[in-house]
Amino acid sequence: MTDSEFELLASRILAGEASAEDRHALDRALANPQRLRQFDELRIAWTSLHETAPLLDAIETVPEPMPAHTLTQLLEEVRARHQPPAPILSLPAFAWARSLLGNKVALATLAAVLAVAAYYAFNLRPFATPPAPIGYFIVTHGVPSVLRDGTPMSSAPHRVLWPGDELRLEANAAGWLLTVDGLSQLNGPRTVALTDGEIAAELTPVQLALFSPPSKLLADPLLTTTRGADGISVYSPRSTTARLMPAILWRAESNATYDLALRDELNPDTPPWQLNGVRPPVQFANLPAWRDRPLQPDGVYRLTIQQSGQPLSATEITFATTPALEPPPTADPSLASSFTAAYEDLTAAPPRTGDALATLLSLPEPHANSELALRLRLLAFGALGLTDEFQTTLAQIRLLH
Repeated sequence: MTDSEFELLASRILAGEASAEDRHALDRALANPQRLRQFDELRIAWTSLHETAPLLDAIETVPEPMPAHTLTQLLEEVRARHQPPAPILSLPAFAWARSLLGNKVALATLAAVLAVAAYYAFNLRPFATPPAPIGYFIVTHGVPSVLRDGTPMSSAPHRVLWPGDELRLEANAAGWLLTVDGLSQLNGPRTVALTDGEIAAELTPVQLALFSPPSKLLADPLLTTTRGADGISVYSPRSTTARLMPAILWRAESNATYDLALRDELNPDTPPWQLNGVRPPVQFANLPAWRDRPLQPDGVYRLTIQQSGQPLSATEITFATTPALEPPPTADPSLASSFTAAYEDLTAAPPRTGDALATLLSLPEPHANSELALRLRLLAFGALGLTDEFQTTLAQIRLLH
């Protein structure tokens, strides 16, 4: 994708005119850290133009430019008070922003307007902070309804709940309510009013990921460790798994194949499980040579993944199997069971992070990019120190607001 194509795609996304195909294309593009930074710059440019749109619409002729000494003083005050680590608007983003306006205003006027908008945003009236979710409801039976400001919302298999929402379940309706207090099952008939309650001074990482405003997610301690971008990102299995035949997932390069080796660290004489020339996902249970030799409970295993023919690309991770195993996932899990299983995996002691990612990354659209799925993925990627995936997911969450 060229820079021009990416800018057009970003324009449609930011204007709210994007199709589902556009959003998928953006998801793929934001996997590139350079594109992620470029999108952040374009988003800032768009916000500045949106704030100044009423002023620009009133301009029919080219006005006199702001006096140089006034503009200089204004910029000096912004730098002295805030000293941002990067320019508010880079030159490529600035040119993109101006191209949206055509010849409506002179470049000098646009520079002055954006300088005023920056000062206004930083010093006088901060941009409104999107609210934080107060809960999530996942339907298992019936058609529960949500009233928002007295207006019924359209039915949906899962919904983000905001302060003031009212959840109504008829006699045949049921589902799971996820709040800062945890997961609880609700059966109708019942009405639940969602209000702001007492919030603990110290929240767990799960609570931070699910119930923080989007603007706070990067500041919260969710990205616990970081790893270099030169290795292979392995998603599952990781840390601890309750599955004796886990799915093996990793981030693959286009058109590349991979070689796998899985070794029993506690029983080194056990022959390794090996595969060559494959791409993710690898389903342990679907391999005739593997499924007759499942992993053992309370074991420790080492997984090696490398691009075929490139031994220097090898990445190794070690994971454990739990002593007491959870029931294996069903062949065709329901949407509700997928969400609740991922949440329970992430809140287990110790967390089963890879199991949660295996579930979340197999969700169908549009549920895979719902707010609940994205926030759970953000928590998992942060716990594993997968910086690129964390930043991409964070950008997707911000797009929802």
